[in-house]
Amino acid sequence: MDLFNYPKTLGLLIFVVVFTYLSWRTFIEKFKHEKLFDFTFLYLFFGFLTERTLFIVTNWIDVNNLQWSFVSFVNTLPISLLNFDLFSGFSLIYFFIGAIFGISLYNLINTIQKVEYNSLDRITRLAILCLLPLVLLSMVFTFLNTGKSGAEFDISLYIPNLVRLFEFVLLLAIFNFFNNFWLAKSGLYTSISVLFITIGEIILDYLDPSYVPNFFGIINYHQIIGVLSIILSINLLLTSIATLQEQEIRKKLKPLKPSMNKGFAISFANRRRVSNPINIKIKNLTSNKRKYRDSINRP
Repeated sequence: MDLFNYPKTLGLLIFVVVFTYLSWRTFIEKFKHEKLFDFTFLYLFFGFLTERTLFIVTNWIDVNNLQWSFVSFVNTLPISLLNFDLFSGFSLIYFFIGAIFGISLYNLINTIQKVEYNSLDRITRLAILCLLPLVLLSMVFTFLNTGKSGAEFDISLYIPNLVRLFEFVLLLAIFNFFNNFWLAKSGLYTSISVLFITIGEIILDYLDPSYVPNFFGIINYHQIIGVLSIILSINLLLTSIATLQEQEIRKKLKPLKPSMNKGFAISFANRRRVSNPINIKIKNLTSNKRKYRDSINRP
């Protein structure tokens, strides 16, 4: 097997290992071991599951032409589904859609210690950082393959990876230089990052010489799902802004002073849940009077 033909697959293997390690180091002081494992696993699992599922959908004709075999592992199913260099390759758009869904699912089924927006921003930053080897490996392997084949240097082959490298470095720099801002505005970084990466991937599709539109002559399957990713990122952006506004409103509200009769109100309103001595004495006195009256009236 020629490893030069699988730069994305090797890069994603490095991504999984490095992301798991850095996630553990980053969140071990905040989350319990089992909780940390849960959301890290769901983030990666649903990210890759969604990416491979949409990969099959958007490349159905090519995938359907592959033969099934459990002996040969070259361009056969099901092992080819683990080859991220096959056909259209790995999609950042698909991955981030699934990864955010995995975190949402974790928060849905977990009632204690949810992943909040500030933690989600740090997870997104870790994912972008750990995806850098994928881009670098793709560039290095492209250079080695060009030299191996004796072809002339062609800058167009490096444009997609150069654009992604610029995006990742810019997003990481923005996070580090304005760290306090992102901590105060939790959720904005993730939504802006996903929006920025999605728009970049859509533009790269148009720059691809082999680009073939599938709908109305202007858009393909990958870009349609990219539009859904943009909607998701905008929804996340508006949700985080609404949450921040609600927090600011709560800070500006004057704290309510305790009422003098609040204790009695709680006592009588929650007699079945609160064992108030006064209620118990009144109840016992009433019960004893009823028993005494019944004993007198009984013949």
